[in-house]
Amino acid sequence: MCRSPAEHLVVSVPFKGLWASWAPDREFLAYATTDAIYLAKKDGSDVRKLADTPVVPWKLQFSPDGAHLRFDGYDSSRNIYSIWEMDLREKQLTQLFPKWKVPQHTGNWTADSKYFFFNTHDPVKDRDEDVWVLPESGVRKSGAAAGQLTKGPLAFGYTFPNPEGNRLFVLGTQSRAELARYDSVEKQFLPYMAGISASEAEISRDGNWVAYVSYPDLALWRSRLDGTEKVQLTSPPIEVVGPRWSPDGTRIAFTDLQAGRVWKVYTISGGGGIPEEMFPGDTKAEIDPSWWPDGRSIIFGRSYLSGKGEILRVDLETHQVSSVPGPERIFSPRLSPDGTMIAAFFEQGSKLMLYDFQNRQWRDAAHGTFQFNIWSRNGKSIYLVDTSREGEIVRFDLDHANFVKIASLKGIEQGNRGWVGLARDDSPLLVRDKSVSDVYRLDLQLP
Repeated sequence: MCRSPAEHLVVSVPFKGLWASWAPDREFLAYATTDAIYLAKKDGSDVRKLADTPVVPWKLQFSPDGAHLRFDGYDSSRNIYSIWEMDLREKQLTQLFPKWKVPQHTGNWTADSKYFFFNTHDPVKDRDEDVWVLPESGVRKSGAAAGQLTKGPLAFGYTFPNPEGNRLFVLGTQSRAELARYDSVEKQFLPYMAGISASEAEISRDGNWVAYVSYPDLALWRSRLDGTEKVQLTSPPIEVVGPRWSPDGTRIAFTDLQAGRVWKVYTISGGGGIPEEMFPGDTKAEIDPSWWPDGRSIIFGRSYLSGKGEILRVDLETHQVSSVPGPERIFSPRLSPDGTMIAAFFEQGSKLMLYDFQNRQWRDAAHGTFQFNIWSRNGKSIYLVDTSREGEIVRFDLDHANFVKIASLKGIEQGNRGWVGLARDDSPLLVRDKSVSDVYRLDLQLP
């Protein structure tokens, strides 16, 4: 459950949800699940469903007068965020900008509730992030045009108007990341590959090549480990995550997460060329590819947030698809190097689960709060991020079914959703956020 850092009210009954926000009177709070919004008293009693939502609600925000509730709505079928509003008096749910094709994110109102500030993110134009203002009178009159307040060169966001409503404070960010590797002798993370600005990296199985995703443009690159023979393989608007080398080191599979399109898995030659869609014609989300040992097929997953979580195998020549039986709320499949097992997570990373192809059975390997499962090169261990306490990178050894702590994440400003990978020697890799942010003031002259 989330709340304002300045708020110290205690809710005696816990809620299971994605986001929560206090009402202005602090007597009620609203919270969101994956498909609905609820309202409850501050002591956790009198829980009521406000609305079922066609999108996944996120970042709930009450208007100062308590009459409206706005939130980011994630549409998994189009992979895009939009702004939605719940009119708490009329009990109506509406989308504010249904014709806009760029992602939008909720912000803040002026104290008198007359103006609303929000953000857009344009993945085509070098990932521009800008601030807009919307007159509330226009919302009630079928939507007056919003006005754009910033236009690069920084990413602007986190809007905070002053009480008088004549100034707006925003955060301007120059985005940059640093790839780092854990040095077990120094007991710290040190720059890797000269600390390139990358959000993910994958070492080929022969240890000679690295595929990495440049940040912030999220383009796929390939190079030697020393940075030589560098080739850019993709360009915006494609947004690459999860690059995976084929066993013979000739191709790379990746997921394209560009906004406005369903997640799709592609493969591309390590020498360059045109990305090839893994499963042409598929209209459902695809993510987390893993190569079969012979390089002829790929295991991939579908997120349970977009419906039924499942794991599938596709033959790259025939495009024939077969499913791996398993629970519906499973995600993040990772095929072992020898192709005998799958490691995956269950429902928000609450369990590490293993599938044995020989026995055709799943088993619970460990319980906890996990992210980013990666097989060791010899296939005898799985590296994970344990997000409980202050965060640790741990190794789960299959032979002994126990965890070994590898590195603490305390005090590390991570980028890219806390991604963790492995170097050639199985030492952990991560992305440190090296972005530079400053607070800017905008003087407003609002009608």
